Amino acid sequence: MNYNYTPGPWNYKVQGFKISIGNKDTGATKNGHDYTVATIDDNSHQAEANARVLAQGPALLESCIELLGFIERNFPNEDGEAIIDARAAIQSALGK
Repeated sequence: MNYNYTPGPWNYKVQGFKISIGNKDTGATKNGHDYTVATIDDNSHQAEANARVLAQGPALLESCIELLGFIERNFPNEDGEAIIDARAAIQSALGK
């Protein structure tokens, strides 16, 4: 998929009190982008958990888009709360 965000995969690296989200070795993203997507200035367990979630952002978004497409193609009349929430989350992530 080609969107405006930095393509994944992203990883995270704990460096003292700073966590960098991007490439696992340098804190920069892969696929030709040599910069950090985000940093967290905290080394708590909660901060590391947040970094794991952030690092999976591109994969989670792409998976959510694919799953929603599958549901819409195979169950066109389904419109439960989870589907509504998924549509809203995708739209928000894509800035629409």
